[in-house]
Amino acid sequence: MHAHSRPCLLLAAFLMLVVGCNPPQFHATTVVRSDGSCERTIIQPREGYLPRVARPPGAAPDSTDLSPDWMAEWTSVTGAERPPKKAPDNAPLGKYEYFTAHGTFKSPAEIPLHYLYANKATPESGLSALTREFERTDFGLFVEYRWKETVTNSVTRERFLDGIAGLLQIFGPYVTSGLPDALGDAYDAAPLIRFLQDEAPAGIKELATTFYDARLHHLGEDATKRELIEVLRRRGFGWDEKAKDPFGKLVEETVQKYVRRTDNKPMTKEDVATISKLLNEFDWKSHGEKLGFEEDPFVHALDSAFGIYPLISVLGDAESFDYSLELPGTIIETNGRLRTPNQTYWKFSAGDTFPSGYEMMARSILYNRDAQEKLCGKVVVGDGRSVEEFIKLVGRDGPLLKAVREACKEGKFDPIQNLRANDKLSASQISTAREFLRSGR
Repeated sequence: MHAHSRPCLLLAAFLMLVVGCNPPQFHATTVVRSDGSCERTIIQPREGYLPRVARPPGAAPDSTDLSPDWMAEWTSVTGAERPPKKAPDNAPLGKYEYFTAHGTFKSPAEIPLHYLYANKATPESGLSALTREFERTDFGLFVEYRWKETVTNSVTRERFLDGIAGLLQIFGPYVTSGLPDALGDAYDAAPLIRFLQDEAPAGIKELATTFYDARLHHLGEDATKRELIEVLRRRGFGWDEKAKDPFGKLVEETVQKYVRRTDNKPMTKEDVATISKLLNEFDWKSHGEKLGFEEDPFVHALDSAFGIYPLISVLGDAESFDYSLELPGTIIETNGRLRTPNQTYWKFSAGDTFPSGYEMMARSILYNRDAQEKLCGKVVVGDGRSVEEFIKLVGRDGPLLKAVREACKEGKFDPIQNLRANDKLSASQISTAREFLRSGR
């Protein structure tokens, strides 16, 4: 597709799947041990996507050098010819030079910062970083591990819709003023121009709002598509799922509806093909320059609306992430996919961070069965349901939990039996806890 024909794609922007070319890849494998320490191995590009602390002082923005101090935080840092996953077409991975780093850390909090991205085209969009939260809680009868790692993004609905509104302010004069010249004397663009000026802005705003809300609530690609199609249908545009090319058919019907032949003859499929060719061959870039644009305003406005990661990232192939995590015990909750009872993984693209970031969450339980059998006579907490019941009962902090820990450590019921009610602990709580723990006896 010609770069100067991009303005003609505004209505399609929310339905297209734009395929990138050999995007950078990011891999991370993390193993958390029972004491809360961990190992992490990463594979990612040397250029870009690293925080300043990973670069030597005074390094150029496009530097591939790594700071000796930053490398020293890892056990090893070596070059990597390519990440494990090849590009879709098995082509070389372009300009990206990769490295791998491996380290062992006392806690996940000590893992060195290794991902930070800023879009040079839209510095006002801020930064996308990799943040991490980890909590290990000993409940005596079991240990809970909670993990959350997020590739951040922050595009508010207001900002997104303001960006789309700004885009339409450019789109109006840029496209409508060029249509008569693009279509020539054989076609009358007046009905299409009126549609673009009078009806399209409200429809595009509704599409934009629907798209934003669908992504905010993580509806998924298929559900998002259904929501967008419903907007089109409410506004009088058909979408034939059975058609070989539903979008192409939509464009054809739109052209037939809003473009007229100047000789008053009926529009045909051949006319649609001719119009498509005329629009593609028209020099939109020169047309924009005549209007005072020094660069492609359509692309810049879209980048501004979509924030850190541009539209091509949001709707198509972009920076790709392949992260895996192993936690002690059994994973009882995760938004990733389970590989084994204690391993989960996430595969996503930078576009999946739109609009509020991509969160990787997992929670596991390491059951202390020996302590339970010694204290209670049998295992009383052995599944997710009993875990939730016990946590609700004893809380995540306080004298009751402290007593349970001490009882498990000593293998005696005395610390729990000796509890007395006070302003922080009711007699009912103590009684219920005793009954729960004695249920195994």
